[in-house]
Amino acid sequence: MAEEIAVFARSAVYFGVIGAAYWVLTYEVAGTMLLVGSALATAFVAAVLRLGLRGEDPAAATQAGPDGPFGDESGRLPAPTAAPLGVGLGLALVVLGLVFTAALALSGAILLLLAAREWLRAVMAESTEAGRDRPASGFARRSGHLHEEGPS
Repeated sequence: MAEEIAVFARSAVYFGVIGAAYWVLTYEVAGTMLLVGSALATAFVAAVLRLGLRGEDPAAATQAGPDGPFGDESGRLPAPTAAPLGVGLGLALVVLGLVFTAALALSGAILLLLAAREWLRAVMAESTEAGRDRPASGFARRSGHLHEEGPS
C-alpha cells in the first residue's frame, strides 16, 4: 500500500477511535459527529486513492512522475525566504484592522505589499536562474529568441 493511502487510512482509524471515546466520555452529539465525520471523510479519501491505483502497480505509480498523486516531486527546491510569512502576517493584520482600527489595517497593508514584492522578486530571480540551467528548446532556437554563439 502506498504511504499516501496509509496516512489517510490511519487518520480514519484515529478519528474513529477518538470519536467513539469522546462519545463514551461525554455523550456530546456535535463533537462526536464532527469526529466521526472526519473519520468518514478521511476513509473516503483513502478509498478513492486506493481505487485510483487498482489497475496500476503501486511501485510503478510512485515512480511515474509528478503528474499523478503518487509521483516523484524531486527537483529544484525554492530558496528559503520569510516572504510567505510576511504575506500571511500582513493579510491577517489587514483583516484584523478592518474589525478594530484603520492603523492596524494600514500597517498590515504595507507589510503585505512589501512581503509580496520580495516574494515576487525571489520567484523571478529563481525562475531566471532555473532558465539558465535548462537546455534551450527547439522552439526557442527556431524562433530566434536564444542566440547561440558559434566557435570563434
